[in-house]
Amino acid sequence: MNLIFADFNNDVVMLRKMVGLVDSLAKAPNISSNSITSLDDTPNDDIRTILLSANSSRHVMPIYHGVLLLYLAGRFENYIRDLFEDMCLTIAQRCKKYTNLPKKMRENLISFTAKVMVDPHKFGHGDGGVSSFIKTLSSNIHDNDLVNINTQCLSITFENMRSNTIIELFGRVGLDKIWESMGQQIAVRNFFSEKDPQQATNKAKDLLDEIMNVRNRIAHPSGGFIWPSSVDIARYIDFLLILSLTLAEYCDFWPTTIQTETT
Repeated sequence: MNLIFADFNNDVVMLRKMVGLVDSLAKAPNISSNSITSLDDTPNDDIRTILLSANSSRHVMPIYHGVLLLYLAGRFENYIRDLFEDMCLTIAQRCKKYTNLPKKMRENLISFTAKVMVDPHKFGHGDGGVSSFIKTLSSNIHDNDLVNINTQCLSITFENMRSNTIIELFGRVGLDKIWESMGQQIAVRNFFSEKDPQQATNKAKDLLDEIMNVRNRIAHPSGGFIWPSSVDIARYIDFLLILSLTLAEYCDFWPTTIQTETT
């Protein structure tokens, strides 16, 4: 689980550097093509080119921020699916038998495998994948075998990774009230300077939904749209890193609360 967060963290650290680069270019001094004395050395020519390019692109810098936010939101969505699928495998390893799985997880393994079978291409799977999913589910149910489970079916979503989507996703395995658990964590409460866990929960959900709303407006811009600033992106990054780590830690813990048969 920690490896999943480590990969996400590395990508977001890279993204933070890119935001800093765009911000630095936006603050580059205004120059004209003749305002830097020409020298024979190549570095001076490179610097002139960079500054001239930054000057001519200054008015579109906010669009760069928007492109980076698109990546951030998409990377977060992939991270949540990876985290959820990994937790499902952990649950399966702990329960050992299909009949020991949480009731919701058993029901949803069947229903979401069926959804993928109806239209596999919609979810990025071919006919071979469908055959594999059928064999795996049959082995789960008839042989009580959990060596493999259809995590890729269980993790399909139909909306952006908003707060309600996360509730619905983790609820498929019986993990309810996940946001209330997030709001109780010190890191989340500190981010919002909130002592009240419920207020921290509400603010965390609202901020994630804000990020997804801005992401959608960037993907489908219309008149009057205000592009996010580097300050906005930095805040979104800080929040998603805290939320992602907190979720990873909770997903490590929650499977240990599942009661299984001892025989």
